[in-house]
Amino acid sequence: MTAQAKACDYSLRSNVAMEKTLLTAGKAIIFVALALSAGGVTLLFTGYYLHMEGFLVPLAMLTSSLATLIVLPAVVKLIKPGFIYR
Repeated sequence: MTAQAKACDYSLRSNVAMEKTLLTAGKAIIFVALALSAGGVTLLFTGYYLHMEGFLVPLAMLTSSLATLIVLPAVVKLIKPGFIYR
């Protein structure tokens, strides 16, 4: 097999693997982020100083989950770590 064919094969396998990962683990990431955000939103309705945390906790959860689903796969495809691309 030529080097170009190997590179194409690795690329196809990595795309399929990334798609399967996002479809399985991605659902769990979204579910957990939404569940924790919903719990954090309840702090918005308190009369104490915790109302700001009721805004910041959901914001942090949604930001981190989106970064996990968008930025992390892009970095993996860009850097191509050896423990994944063997």
